[in-house]
Amino acid sequence: MRGLILKDLYLIKGFGRQYTFVLIFMAIWAIAIKATTFLCIYAILMGAMIILSVMTIDDSVSFNRFALTMPVCERTLVRSKYLLFILTVSVGAVTALLISGIVSFLPIEMNQEFGWHEIMPSVTLFIVATSIAFPVIWLKGAEKGRYVYMAAILGMGGVVYAAVKLCQQFEISLDALELVLDTLFVGVFAGICIISLVTSYFISVRLVRKKEW
Repeated sequence: MRGLILKDLYLIKGFGRQYTFVLIFMAIWAIAIKATTFLCIYAILMGAMIILSVMTIDDSVSFNRFALTMPVCERTLVRSKYLLFILTVSVGAVTALLISGIVSFLPIEMNQEFGWHEIMPSVTLFIVATSIAFPVIWLKGAEKGRYVYMAAILGMGGVVYAAVKLCQQFEISLDALELVLDTLFVGVFAGICIISLVTSYFISVRLVRKKEW
């Protein structure tokens, strides 16, 4: 499995410079408009989207079919992709925290802060969407999985938007969420992430074992 992850890291290194340039441009733009929230969310998004790019490249060269001719079992192949995703989305979240921390030391008054109460919902959104897309990617390919990923993002975003609108309509205040302890807040969203990833992993393993390569 180490070899599979190293192969993917070399792929990421190949297009990592493009992501770095985009992030730098976004950082300059965020400072110009004095708002960092979208930059932090974009860092998390990039971390989550890297796995889709890697699996698209694998599909284009039929790497998975080749890998299974070697002493690599289906479970190991699937596990390597989930571990890579956890690694990249974690790097994205840490980058968002670093951006938020660095900005606080700049001699510029920014309009927004990005802490745990903003990071965990964002990370959870992308993790759940990717967890939904993973089985589709293994079964139907990365391109169809990307459509499912976008549909999941839009669907969950629509649910959240509708919930906020209902709270506003019935005059239910959401300010109480700011009083929730950070440990409890992070724990709830972390639990959702773990459950979605574990469920998705076992579904993917089962699909890959049944798939005719």
